[in-house]
Amino acid sequence: MIGEVLYIGKFPSTNQLYTKTWQERKVIQDDFKDRLRPFIIAADLPKLAFFKLKYEYNSRYDVDNAAGGCIKIFVDLMRELKIIHNDTQGIFRGFEAYPNKNLPPQSFKITIY
Repeated sequence: MIGEVLYIGKFPSTNQLYTKTWQERKVIQDDFKDRLRPFIIAADLPKLAFFKLKYEYNSRYDVDNAAGGCIKIFVDLMRELKIIHNDTQGIFRGFEAYPNKNLPPQSFKITIY
């Protein structure tokens, strides 16, 4: 394991993002990035040549609805924070996603390995 980020708070679902125009989606994504950024910075992640993610969450969302938007925004933030230089297949090598009722309500945990 390289690091872990535990985010507690409301997060966008994939369906929520799909139902919006690109302009509305950008507002939601930018707001979520602003709320998520301090959690990633606090994790003090090193620069990575490659990585995988494990995504665990506690909400009423289905797995695909919970993971899609959050993973994309998380990885984009890693790129913006210069933790990774891009998110191509050679660098971002995959992810797994699971519900986890042991986490606080309305939260997710991403483990980087």
